[in-house]
Amino acid sequence: TDLKTVLRSAAILGRRFPVSILTQIIPDNIPVERSLWALEEAALIYRQHVLPEVEYAFKHALIQDVVYQTIASHQRTEFHRMAAETLEKHLVQNGETSEAIEQIAYHYQRSLLPEKALEYLLKAGENARRSYRNREAVNYFHQALDLWDQTTSPEDHNLPENSKLRLNWKLAALTGLGQIYHGMGEEVEAEKYLLQAIAVGKAVELDTPALVRLYYWLGEALHWQRRYGEQVHLGQVGLELLAEEQNESLEAALMNQIVAIGHLGRGDEAAFKRLTENTARFIEKLPYSEELRPAYVHIILSLYNDRLVAQAERWLDRLHNSAQIHHDLRALAEVYDYQWGYAFQRGDLRQALEGCRRALELYPQVGDSFRICTRW
Repeated sequence: TDLKTVLRSAAILGRRFPVSILTQIIPDNIPVERSLWALEEAALIYRQHVLPEVEYAFKHALIQDVVYQTIASHQRTEFHRMAAETLEKHLVQNGETSEAIEQIAYHYQRSLLPEKALEYLLKAGENARRSYRNREAVNYFHQALDLWDQTTSPEDHNLPENSKLRLNWKLAALTGLGQIYHGMGEEVEAEKYLLQAIAVGKAVELDTPALVRLYYWLGEALHWQRRYGEQVHLGQVGLELLAEEQNESLEAALMNQIVAIGHLGRGDEAAFKRLTENTARFIEKLPYSEELRPAYVHIILSLYNDRLVAQAERWLDRLHNSAQIHHDLRALAEVYDYQWGYAFQRGDLRQALEGCRRALELYPQVGDSFRICTRW
């Protein structure tokens, strides 16, 4: 019946379902609006929103689940494919949102189209990572890796172009996991996935700048494990890979500072200062990115160590402005962390308390309970 078709289609979409999407996966001859009214009168669904678009929801999750289980397996697969493709068109027309990308990933996973599922799982993972929904991001990237393993056969590796494309998907998942685990202070896990990412990157002949950026993330994981000698070596390898014309690039700044902070960890303040001064000469010419945050912090630290307080605070202001513009909450947390420490040292207890309060608010927001105000 029409009601059964509408109800089953809605169950495919989930607990909540927009009418604009529902109408596109139902045959044209079915009166969707009238059917929804009837289902609402039967207390199976209710209208949840009218704006920005009409959206209904099942009265209870159990109702949706029971209806979903009545759909034959082959029909579910087809419904999920239609839902994914419809949502994908909707995404192009209305702009990307995290929720839409996650829904598309969900439907493609269940439509037996693994390549599309991988594409959207990776997008969902990266969106979650950038909005500091760390555990969600970890889950999406692990789902992508699992799907990659399940759908990659030995024969795939005999097809060079296909193999390279699929390995790039694996590389994205491994890199995302390494970055997230590092951000959460789980450095052993970060190192494990970043080493795998570097191995895959070499297998697909990743371009030098991209490979060096992977070295940067691995260097950060080594630093927080206090493995300074390995960190310095890694940074030096990265610098050797960069051509002479790249000596004032993002990658050069990252490798300079991986080596510099490694030297500082080993007690060589002169080497730290020399390399950091070199980075300070050109870093402001580079577009700001989350990877440059530690480099700015090192410059600030070096200037404060030399008692050049006014210069250090100007750099702190630059980092603060860049962090606000780019919504880099971790960088903002670091700014407030430094501000309260230096305010405390000069006896400004009011500013110290305010900076500490802000830092303590922000670190948990980015999912970092490991490095909260540890520098003081």
